Amino acid sequence: MVTHFYRGDYQFQKIDSTTEKPLAGAEFIIQNSAGKYLTFDDNGHFKAEVAQKDQATQLKGDASGNFKVTGLPVDTYTLIETKAPDGYVIGDSTEFTISKDSQTEPVEVKQIKNDPYTLPVTGGQGIIWFLIIGLTLTLSALAIWRTHPR
Repeated sequence: MVTHFYRGDYQFQKIDSTTEKPLAGAEFIIQNSAGKYLTFDDNGHFKAEVAQKDQATQLKGDASGNFKVTGLPVDTYTLIETKAPDGYVIGDSTEFTISKDSQTEPVEVKQIKNDPYTLPVTGGQGIIWFLIIGLTLTLSALAIWRTHPR
């Protein structure tokens, strides 16, 4: 009896969601369907599963936002962003699957999009009415005070 252990590879690229330009500086960890976190060697090859999130390997992209993981057992995984590039918000988790068929196909590149950080809009058109009403009340109070001094 021969047992085959299927292993697969997956490649990711971090990009800006509006310009689709590559982003560097993001960090990720990977969790499997059993809730365990994965560790990798320096080349991105799978080593082991760990129970604690802080023990998982932080995966970092190159200058073009690319990184690759290899040797993953057949399973469904979740890629979790732990640190966003400067000026961006942390993106949503991304699911991906390693199947028996993935060995015969070329390594897929999954693009992960980040939204730029923007400040919330404050003020707006409604503030004009508050200014007009406030100015009117102030001028009315001043007129009453001048006509009826103590």
